[in-house]
Amino acid sequence: MSHSVLVKFVGGLVCLSVFSGCAFVDQDLELKYQAAGYVSGADGTVVLGEPQAPELMAKEDKLIIGTVKNTYGMKTADAVTDDSIPDWIAGAMASELEAAGFTVQRSDVASPQGQQVVVTRIIKVWVEQDPGFWTVGAITDLQLRIMLLRAGQTIKEFDVDSRGQGDRGLFGDDDVKEKSLRAALGVCLQKATPIIAETFSSKPVTIKPLPAADNKDKS
Repeated sequence: MSHSVLVKFVGGLVCLSVFSGCAFVDQDLELKYQAAGYVSGADGTVVLGEPQAPELMAKEDKLIIGTVKNTYGMKTADAVTDDSIPDWIAGAMASELEAAGFTVQRSDVASPQGQQVVVTRIIKVWVEQDPGFWTVGAITDLQLRIMLLRAGQTIKEFDVDSRGQGDRGLFGDDDVKEKSLRAALGVCLQKATPIIAETFSSKPVTIKPLPAADNKDKS
């Protein structure tokens, strides 16, 4: 084997290890959200119940919420989190309702008492790596069922869902999946917040267009 061929061979192995090595390690994701302010002009108080989460597989003390794949699309590791999924959903929903103008009271029970109550069931939360030849993305499948109660009586029930994809990256690291999760939650709340506001606010509300650049709905 000539020297030049050997150099190319070793260089190829180095590139392969750089691009795929992290695919064999679990990715620990932080669940974050920043309010986009989809609605304004609302008034009144809303009680927010603790969202009911689906049963998820666990690895040690963390929940498995997605996959890590190699360039060929084969699963090689898990995407995990030790953050509370109900807290993530409730915190994001509270931030959007407060931005809309509501006073929000969070409860640690699923169906709390109150004059105006939001009950949320998390049907699915999963982030799937979307491998490509040069870049890697992630697609989140997030599905929520929301019930609106007034004085203990259900007055509206609806589902919101999104397949959100954040920006693609070179390595498909945890940041790509975290952006995808935020994008999917943002799209779900863009759909849900106006319904909640128009149901519970005694004043007309203004619905704003989607401002977040990374909220790409593929549903």
